[in-house]
Amino acid sequence: MLAIALCCSGTSTELSGQDIVICNFDSGSLSEWGSAHGPVEVSRIEVPSDVRHEGVSGRMIEVVSRGPCALISNNGLEQTPYTDGSAIRFRACVPDLEADGTFVFEFRAWHEEMPTRAHMLSKIEVAERGWKTYELPLPWFRPQSDNWMQWEEAGQYGFMFRGSGRILIDNVELVDATREFPSERSPEDLRAVAFGEGGSILRGDHFSIISDAEQLEPDVLMGQLVILFEMIKEDFPDVESPAPTICLIVFETEQGYREFWPRLGEMYKATVPVPQSSGYTLFDIPASFYLEQYESVRPVYLHEVTHALLTRTFGLAGNGNWVQEGLASHYQTRWSEQDLFELIRPLVEQDSLGSLEEICAIEQLPLNRYGEAAMLVRWLLQDEKRRPQFIELISDQSPARSLEIADVCRGYFEVSVAELESEWKAWLILELEKREK
Repeated sequence: MLAIALCCSGTSTELSGQDIVICNFDSGSLSEWGSAHGPVEVSRIEVPSDVRHEGVSGRMIEVVSRGPCALISNNGLEQTPYTDGSAIRFRACVPDLEADGTFVFEFRAWHEEMPTRAHMLSKIEVAERGWKTYELPLPWFRPQSDNWMQWEEAGQYGFMFRGSGRILIDNVELVDATREFPSERSPEDLRAVAFGEGGSILRGDHFSIISDAEQLEPDVLMGQLVILFEMIKEDFPDVESPAPTICLIVFETEQGYREFWPRLGEMYKATVPVPQSSGYTLFDIPASFYLEQYESVRPVYLHEVTHALLTRTFGLAGNGNWVQEGLASHYQTRWSEQDLFELIRPLVEQDSLGSLEEICAIEQLPLNRYGEAAMLVRWLLQDEKRRPQFIELISDQSPARSLEIADVCRGYFEVSVAELESEWKAWLILELEKREK
C-alpha cells in the first residue's frame, strides 16, 4: 500500500464537560497523527468563513479517495481509554454528492497488539451534501476478522473508504457517559432491541437473562448457567466472570426469536440473516426461544451461552468453527448427561466417522458433524498428553493462532493430522469396546 504522510493534531484535549477531542486538525504535524494508505489525496485546509456548523472551525481535512483506501492514526487514544466513552462523534460533509447518491465509509478501531487480525467498525452512509454531525455508539460497533476484541483492547483508529469521492472531516471526539461500561452493550440495550419496553432482566454474577417468556423461571435457568460456568472453569482455569455480563435472550415464541435478528443487524448497520437453527449466537449475544417440554432449562440455551463465553474469554470467532461447536456441544452433552458415545457408535460401526479434515472446519461446521467435533474435544480434554496442548491452543490469543487443523497439529500437537486422527480413533474404538463389556 502507498503510505502518505498526514498532518493532524496529535494530542487529545478536553473540549467541554468530559468529552475528549481526539483530533481537530488545527495544529501539529500531519505525520505526528498518522498516515494514508492506498489511492488517496489528503490535505489540511481552512474552514470557509460561511460554514456555520457546531464543531467545525479552524482547519479541517479534505480527503479525495480514488478507490479502497484508509486514514490510520499512528497510535491509540493518548489521554483517555475508549472504555471511558459511549460514542465516537465527528463532523463531515460530502460537497460533491449527487442528488440521489450515497457516500459510504467506515470508522474503525484496530486491536492494539494484532491490528492485522482484529478490528471493530461502524458504517456511515452520507446521503446529503451539507455538514452533519455523526455520532457512532461504541456498544454497536461490530467486530470483524478472525479474533474477537473489546474496546479495552483497541489501539489505532481511522477511516476506511471503499469507493471514489471527496469528503471533508473535522473535530473527531470521544463522547463520555456516566453509566457503568459505557462502551459496552447493557442488558437494557438488548432488551430494547428484543422486546421494546417489554421483557424482564435477571442479573447474575456471570450472566444476565433477558426474556418475555411468562413460563420461564429465570432463577432456575440462572442456577444451571452457573453450573455450566463452573464446568468450563474446571477445564480452563483462566476463565473469569465476564464483565459486563453475557446476556442470554429467551423469546416466548419462535417467531419473536426469528424476527429479532434483522433488528439486531440494523443496530450494527449490517445484514444479519435469519438463523434456521433453534439457537444462535451473534458475536457474544446468545438467543433462543422457550419450549414447554424443556421447562426453564433448554439444552440449546447452554450451548449458545458457551459460544458467547468462549468468544469473550478466548477471542474465538463465533463463525461455527470446529473448536467453538465442539466445545459447545461437549459441554451441552456433559450438562444434559447425553450419552455421546452411543451417538457416535453407529458412525464407527458403519465406518462413516469423518476425517479430521472434514470434522475440523474453520467456518460453519455442518450440524451433522457436531457430535464428532464434541467427541474429538472430549478426547483432547481427557488425554494426559493432549489436554495441556489443547488448552494452550484455546488460551493462545496471539496473532499466530490458527484453527486450521494442519496448523494446529504442527504448532500445538507436534504431530501430523493423520497421526492425531489415528490416536483419536484408536481411543474412541477402545472406549466403545469397554462399554460393551
